Amino acid sequence: MTPDPTGPSASFADVLEGLRHRHAVLRRIVRSLSTGDWDTPTPAAGWAVRDQLAHLADTEEVAFDTLTGGPRAFAAELPAFPSADAFTAAGCQRGAGMSTAELVGWWERGATRTRERLAELAATERVAWGFGMDARTFGLARTMEHWAHTLDITDAVGADAELVREAPLVAELGYRTIPWALLRAHATHPRRSLRVELHSNGGTDSWGPPDATDVVSAHLLQWCCLVTRRTPRPGLPVPRAWGPMAHDVVRHARCYL
Repeated sequence: MTPDPTGPSASFADVLEGLRHRHAVLRRIVRSLSTGDWDTPTPAAGWAVRDQLAHLADTEEVAFDTLTGGPRAFAAELPAFPSADAFTAAGCQRGAGMSTAELVGWWERGATRTRERLAELAATERVAWGFGMDARTFGLARTMEHWAHTLDITDAVGADAELVREAPLVAELGYRTIPWALLRAHATHPRRSLRVELHSNGGTDSWGPPDATDVVSAHLLQWCCLVTRRTPRPGLPVPRAWGPMAHDVVRHARCYL
């Protein structure tokens, strides 16, 4: 499957604004946490709230160095670990001995530097993250990462994650990474095509050809939870799939490495 170019596509300016707003939402949440909240388990097995923020802070350091050619650039950092999971665990561990103020400050500095550096690039400039992507897609990816981990934190402490504003950005990344997710799952469908229809209070957005062989229909927030592999939102219908590729998309869609 090749992602169809039709469908919603935010401007680079809108992506940067979405990332700024998502950082602001998370900043408000973590600054409001009580001392006991930081060790609360989150839906990610083995991760407490502090691990979630430590992971984001660590990956923001890697993101900034990737954008600037620094020593912790992604292409240099990841091979130092036996697996991506080991890299992630090491980042979480870095926050283990920090006070909550130190941890919040570490993340805030990293997030601000990455966002400001990203804004200096052209939308089409290449970023050596994963298999490589343009700066606009990298902005989508950083927004998605913060959206997903904000959700983990707020599900743990019972706060409002304010999910709706950046959901279209997460949704677009989720659609455009379907070919990679299916390839990763060994579930390719070369002779089939896909349409994704997402519904919310504002209407319906869709990606893919109108005569696609396969269709996924979902609520916008449920689709975002699906592609970030997060807990579905209660009270919203589950995604529906028609066709073998669509069923594999619901099983395997994943918009992160």
